[in-house]
Amino acid sequence: MKILMSGRFVAPSGVARATREFTIAFRKHNLEDELVVFAFADKSSREICGNTTIQTMSVRPDLVHVPIRGLGTIYELRSRYAEQMRSAVDLLYETEPDVIVVNGTNVHDWILMEAARELRVPKVAILHSAFAERLKYVDTPQQRLLADIETQIVEQSSSFVFVSPLVRNLFAVRYGITPECHVVIPNGIPDVFFSLEDRKENLFDIGFIGRDDPVKNLEFVRDLSGHSISRGRTIHVLSDFAHNAALEPDLRKNGVYILPPTTDDVSLHAIYQATRLVVSPSHFETLGLVPVEALACGSAAVISKHMGIAYYFKQLGLNDWVIDFGDTERAIKHILELLSSSLCVCDTIRQQLKENYAWSVTSRRFIEFFMSGTTKERAPEKVRVVDSNVPFFDSTLLEAG
Repeated sequence: MKILMSGRFVAPSGVARATREFTIAFRKHNLEDELVVFAFADKSSREICGNTTIQTMSVRPDLVHVPIRGLGTIYELRSRYAEQMRSAVDLLYETEPDVIVVNGTNVHDWILMEAARELRVPKVAILHSAFAERLKYVDTPQQRLLADIETQIVEQSSSFVFVSPLVRNLFAVRYGITPECHVVIPNGIPDVFFSLEDRKENLFDIGFIGRDDPVKNLEFVRDLSGHSISRGRTIHVLSDFAHNAALEPDLRKNGVYILPPTTDDVSLHAIYQATRLVVSPSHFETLGLVPVEALACGSAAVISKHMGIAYYFKQLGLNDWVIDFGDTERAIKHILELLSSSLCVCDTIRQQLKENYAWSVTSRRFIEFFMSGTTKERAPEKVRVVDSNVPFFDSTLLEAG
């Protein structure tokens, strides 16, 4: 079977890491099948390695990370990316895929889906980033455009993969349906994170790892550092400070160690292991892999109740590590209390993560779904937006149902 999948390789990005890890796992475990990944980059290229091909389309460097910059309508989107659309059509005819997978609801995903509009091939949408992305553009043409892109992708998809029950339930609220053909599969954890060789003593009490994005709530870490440093706690932040550069000097002033951004698994493994408690205070995330990667490395993590990964934390019995960061003072107090206790990630939890969420496991679940007869037999459902004001912060949506 041949799979044509949209992807992302520009970093830092959770989708980029997921694309990379899925490609590696596919190359290793699916020798009889073929994967072609279609992505944006600052130049066009084709890389073939074994049974996988990575085809990138050239876009202006300033648009690689923010492809909708300056746009407000689907018409403008079609005009800007007409050349890339033609390239996608050529790729479809060249590869003749058995199934098309769009790995998100961004511009390159939309281009691939639009190019395949008339092609009678099963189309699978992996939904994980759109809801969070739209939060960046509240009450702007970009917010409406992202919503239109998402809706058009949903309309053309015959089946869906949701990375958490939260995403599935948000989908049901927005479109008024739960798709008949769907599965919930989280993005996986790199296998290297389950290796505890050369484990060093914790160098930091608290760590934040993630992009400087409004939804990540890095401001909380600044507030936390003002409290914890006075108690002899050491904190590091690994971020790019792309959104709010003024935060970096504030953090340094509070004694926070600033680490350079990296998406290298070996480097991240070492950083996780050097951190006693990883903090993920996001206002909202459809999944959020940083905290489970920390658990896989044997380090504790405290997360926002508005993250999709909270569902999996509760499954692991880590309810006390899922908190409400909306009350800053209370959240800080809870974190300091946790640091005063014996924080331990037991071997049972790490084994559960390895057996259920390692990329070598989840990639097989993705592929089995892509190749299942279910995805072939369904026509896309006609969908419409019934509630455009999705209640992002309603924690009841975290529950499976």
